Amino acid sequence: TKIYISNELGSDENKFGLRSSPYATFSKALNDYFPNDTIIVMEGTYTEDLELNGDYYIISEKGPQYTIINLENNINRTIQIYGSLELEGFTIKNTRGVTVNGDFSNNIISIRKCIFINNTGGKGAAIFSNALNGMLNISNCTFINNIPAAGGNGPIFLQNSNASIINNIIWDNYPIEGLDTVNFNNIVKYNILKNESNWKQIDSTQGNISDDPLFLNESENNFNLTFYSPAIDAGDPSYPKDPDGTRADIGALYFDNRDNQPPTVAFTSN
Repeated sequence: TKIYISNELGSDENKFGLRSSPYATFSKALNDYFPNDTIIVMEGTYTEDLELNGDYYIISEKGPQYTIINLENNINRTIQIYGSLELEGFTIKNTRGVTVNGDFSNNIISIRKCIFINNTGGKGAAIFSNALNGMLNISNCTFINNIPAAGGNGPIFLQNSNASIINNIIWDNYPIEGLDTVNFNNIVKYNILKNESNWKQIDSTQGNISDDPLFLNESENNFNLTFYSPAIDAGDPSYPKDPDGTRADIGALYFDNRDNQPPTVAFTSN
């Protein structure tokens, strides 16, 4: 069953969770969720803090450019994960980070095609995981300008967590770039990592690079790739191909190679 959410068109009082009659909030959709359901989040900006303690599959309908979780004005500013989860296609911004906690008994948390920007979590600015006996998969995400609170270090902190970090752009985060880890067993490959030397136990032969991803306009939060970006067709070749039929790109937003004309520059004289 598909359960739809729209904060612009929906209501929790007199709607039914259908696309033509969506709920307004995550909390209502989560309350009505049954195993094997899919929560589909329609275009909009959502401001609820989230506590995900079930086995959820949550995707956006239009992708991270149009589906935003912005907790800037939320008192708690938290996203807590206590169970299995598939989360795909969101911009997550102005939170105290996504926190994964608990004994997951071999469950899996997958976060795909998300943009993390301006998050300020404690240990990991964007993601902190202490998922004992579980697996955290982070793939095709983009991490920009995530600043940990005092004592934190880097956009991602893994503690006692097994993780797979593949096809991500992790760029211009502060105070330093890096993956902070304690007692970990993880796979980190086919990523663009700024200051790769700060990443602990990273095998540079696994497709990780430190080249500028060449976003369309980073200062305006436009993280589309430009024609000469090193992220294009540089992802894990075992991953599904992009919609244009080419090898997977690195990052949350793929470059459509069907628009295959390089940019041109015209010079005129006065």
